[in-house]
Amino acid sequence: MLRLALGVLVAIVVSAPAVSAQSVVLEIRPRVGDTLSIRMDQLVEMTGTTRGDTARSHAMETAVFTRAVAQRRLTDGTIVLGIADSVVMFPRVQGGAPRTQRLGGKSTQMLIQQNGAVDLLPNESNSEDLRELFGQLPAMMPDDPIVVRGKWTREMPVPLRGDIHGTGWVRTTFTFDSLSKSREIAYITLNGLLSHERPRDEAGERDANGTITGTIQLNRRLGWITDSKMTIVLESVVLNAAAGRKPNASDRMKVRTKIVQRVRATAK
Repeated sequence: MLRLALGVLVAIVVSAPAVSAQSVVLEIRPRVGDTLSIRMDQLVEMTGTTRGDTARSHAMETAVFTRAVAQRRLTDGTIVLGIADSVVMFPRVQGGAPRTQRLGGKSTQMLIQQNGAVDLLPNESNSEDLRELFGQLPAMMPDDPIVVRGKWTREMPVPLRGDIHGTGWVRTTFTFDSLSKSREIAYITLNGLLSHERPRDEAGERDANGTITGTIQLNRRLGWITDSKMTIVLESVVLNAAAGRKPNASDRMKVRTKIVQRVRATAK
């Protein structure tokens, strides 16, 4: 009996590395005909501090409700119809009531590649709201099959505050942490750095650096990210001095921006 138990233990130990070393495909590939209901919750907190002054804070919390309908499979991705339903804004003051903005089911088509990159398809009816909700998103999934505990890196430009001069760079490392027993859910973590340099202009001089951390749950059966949590912390210095005057210490403001975002999706 002892010999049998030892034999089973040895078999488990020997076979475990082979299982964990098996490559897995991680991709965004929704099934044609599926409709996914998506909720994005976001909290933005900004704190500004100048020398000799108290910190001033501002916060905004929103929830965005959208749908994604997989329409057609292509060799380079999937055509998906994005539908915008509503945005709810939650006041950060006691006693304030949430305010809902109905978006009327505005829709646009987009191409979602297997690596997660999103491109809006040309359409004259695409409004600014739709571009903001479904606009270009960078690739996050690896280009090739990967083993558990494997890593990959993405580096991409990102616009900051919608300012064409305010473009930063994010370098993010993703780790494929584990796979559920059913092999259906892939658990991924990410850590990255954001750097930003802005030239001097009429609005002043601004420089910022930050971090991004988060977790992702990819449902491989649905071919979609069903749960993700991201935290971005951006430290910046804003210099506002009147034209022709030499800046002093009171003109320099330290600004800390924290963005916490969670996105959840369910299939109907």
